[in-house]
Amino acid sequence: MTFSELKRQARESLNQHFLYYVILFLPTLILQIATGTFYAMSENNINYSYPDYTVNWSVTILAWAASLLLTGVMFVLIDHGRHLRNYEQPVSRSFTIFNRGDYFIGTIGLSVLMFIYTFLWSLLLLIPGIIKALSYSQAYYIYRDHLDQGTKISLNQAITESRQMMVGHKWSIFFLNLSFFGLVYRLYLCVTRHLGDALCSTNVG
Repeated sequence: MTFSELKRQARESLNQHFLYYVILFLPTLILQIATGTFYAMSENNINYSYPDYTVNWSVTILAWAASLLLTGVMFVLIDHGRHLRNYEQPVSRSFTIFNRGDYFIGTIGLSVLMFIYTFLWSLLLLIPGIIKALSYSQAYYIYRDHLDQGTKISLNQAITESRQMMVGHKWSIFFLNLSFFGLVYRLYLCVTRHLGDALCSTNVG
């Protein structure tokens, strides 16, 4: 399947089930907004009587929580691409990462390992770090597929399989992610606008 066909299918799915996707991404977006708010507070020394370390830890925890939720949402999107799910219960599916302890623990473990490996490669030069990040990008989904198939593998094995899978495909996934950025950005803008309208209505009321 070509990039254009993937984009067309994604656009059609987004248009047909727009409200579903808005709700699906909403918890992740709320956490990202909260992360940005706390980060702005720390950068501008606006702490509202909170200690600096509290604000800094809040940024870290919120950013990690948003990343975990987003990984779970990506699991859902992959299942939609495989036609394994219907377009119902978007709220509960926003928290897919918590459906199984193995999903949650495995994602955290992979995040730590991938950060360490990417950081070590980045010590050489920036480009090797980026290339390795692309190489490791499918590890979450490979690990989850093995769990669902009842063939659990180690975290390092998931990373190894991702590296093997991405041989010759690193730039393909890079440009594919760029091509989908516009669709995701459009969705996030819509969610942000509705959140803003809701907050304004609450304040006025």
